[in-house]
Amino acid sequence: MLACAGVLLLVAMDCWAKKPPHAEDRYETINQTLAPLFALLTRNGSAGNHSLNLEASVIDVAGLPEQMKGAHLRIAYEFPDKLLVQFPSLGSTATVCRNGQSVWASPTTMFIPLVERIAQPLSTQPLPPMEIEATKAVFLPALLNVRDGGNVRIADHDYRVLDVRPIALTRNHQANDWPGRLWISPEDHRLAQLEVRFAAWSITLLIDKLELSPALPPETWNPTSEQRDQVAAVPGEKLFTLIDLALKQTR
Repeated sequence: MLACAGVLLLVAMDCWAKKPPHAEDRYETINQTLAPLFALLTRNGSAGNHSLNLEASVIDVAGLPEQMKGAHLRIAYEFPDKLLVQFPSLGSTATVCRNGQSVWASPTTMFIPLVERIAQPLSTQPLPPMEIEATKAVFLPALLNVRDGGNVRIADHDYRVLDVRPIALTRNHQANDWPGRLWISPEDHRLAQLEVRFAAWSITLLIDKLELSPALPPETWNPTSEQRDQVAAVPGEKLFTLIDLALKQTR
C-alpha cells in the first residue's frame, strides 16, 4: 500500500517537470531500484538479504471498486520457496501463502469455490523453487524499456517518475503500452509509489514499507489465530491462478 487524498491530488495534477541537466540516466535509476529486488530471487541474495516484506496502501484505482482506496496489501517473500500475498477482496482480506511444498489460503468461503472452478487434475510433481540464476537477475533490468516522466513533489519530497515495460511489448507492436509507472526517490533510489496497469483495470500503490532482510520470522508463513478456522489447502501449481481469480472477484 495515510493522507491518501492529498497524495492522489498531487499525482493527478500530472505536472511533470522538465528533467534537470546532469540527471542520472533513467536506465541506471531503474537498475539501482530493481536490481536489489531481483537479486533476492538468487542463491546469492541481495547484500546478504534473502527476504522481502512489502506493505502498501491503495491510493487510486480504475476498473476496480472505489472501496479499495485506502485498503492495504502485503507481499512477503523468502528465498527460495516462501511467499505470502494479502489483499482486499469482497470486503475481507484474502491471504494466499506458500510455505515450502505446502500452500494454503484464507478464507475458505472465498477459495474453496475458486479451487472448484479450476477443476483440473492436480500435479504430483514437487513445486519448483521461486529462483532465477544470478546472471539472469543482473540482466533483468536491461530487458525493460524506460520512459522518463519527469519529476513530481509529494509531501515535501521530490520523486522521479519512470514508465517501464518489457522490451517484448514493443517487439509485439504494443508500443503504446506502459504497464508500470514508478515514483523513485533520487537520493536513495527508494521506490515510493507504484502504478500497475492492465487492459481492464489499474491500481496505484503507496509503498508504506519495503524492507529487505536475511530472513522473516517463521510465523510469517503460518495462519494467524484468527485464520485457523478458515484455512484451505490449495493446489500449489495454481497459486498465481488463484490470486488472479480472487482479485477479479473485486471487480
